[in-house]
Amino acid sequence: MKKNLFFVMALLSLSIATAQDFIADHIAYKIIPGTTTVEVAKKDGCYNGSVVIPETVTNNATDYTVAYVGKSAFAGCSAVTAVSLPNSVVAIKTLAFSGCTGLTAIELPDALTSIGFSSFLGCTGLTSLEIPNSVTSINDNAFRNCNGLTSVSLGESLVVLGDKSFENCSSLTSISIPDSVYYIGDSAFSDCGALTSATLGNSVVIIGQLLFNFCPNLDSITVKQSVPFSIFEFAFGFIDLSEIDLYVPAGSELAYKDADVWKDFNIVGANPIAAFRMEDSSEEGSITVFPLPANNRLNIKEHGTAKLEQATLLDFNGDIVKTSKAQSMDVSSLNKGLYTLKLETTEGVITKKVIKK
Repeated sequence: MKKNLFFVMALLSLSIATAQDFIADHIAYKIIPGTTTVEVAKKDGCYNGSVVIPETVTNNATDYTVAYVGKSAFAGCSAVTAVSLPNSVVAIKTLAFSGCTGLTAIELPDALTSIGFSSFLGCTGLTSLEIPNSVTSINDNAFRNCNGLTSVSLGESLVVLGDKSFENCSSLTSISIPDSVYYIGDSAFSDCGALTSATLGNSVVIIGQLLFNFCPNLDSITVKQSVPFSIFEFAFGFIDLSEIDLYVPAGSELAYKDADVWKDFNIVGANPIAAFRMEDSSEEGSITVFPLPANNRLNIKEHGTAKLEQATLLDFNGDIVKTSKAQSMDVSSLNKGLYTLKLETTEGVITKKVIKK
């Protein structure tokens, strides 16, 4: 009931029109103020059929680059069957394609970095999905209730899988979390009734609650880390862990048998895949950032002659959320998720991804 209520409320919110600045070839666009970039916008009446979005568009003799699919742009357009996005698109925003039940094919561009909150919520016609290697974050509810999905390939730059990101993808049979992922949110794969196997990459340090809750057919999990990381008591949901085979790296069987929660699995043998644990800091050239993931405070350490001039923290939309000229930044008030840290130093600018847990 709660699941259906959430879905209905999300669709009802789509009645609020998104502002548009102009229309070209039946596609609405909104200009990003002060730039020559635009986002695809919601328009009066729905899009339908196969939609091809161009990389550039011209209005009043000005050429604009299409950089985003805007909030609720295609939301509720059940007659849309396919969408082709240009390589200029870097982000798909909140609710962009939610409720597009007729959508069966989507080409995600190689430049895409962020898939927004509830962006494909309830796209029941999608059967397969390939996330490009450029994507670093899949936000909360992104593919929730996409119950036609049978296969998902996650890109190798992905860092964050948000809460309920694939909840109720009831046709999904297996999932492999790439080695780049640090964080998997609450109920990310809950209610995936057809799921039989899952692989967790060697960089995972945070798993939310109820990750595989109500996945009755799950019979094997493979982990790549030789040192068991700490997890919540109900990280895997209310399932009988003793009936799930746990494959671990060679030589780490005893460590898992002694670790809380992990010891409750049926540890059947070694996983032949070599494993390693990522360090809890990130060093690039003359600057070290730690700890990663961050909880209350993010620390920046200088090396050699490089001196920090300013640190700027941006959210997944590119909005500035924190700035500091000190070598420590208070992030305790920020929401959990993936952020971009821009470090301006006397020897140049360094940009890196950080996680707030």
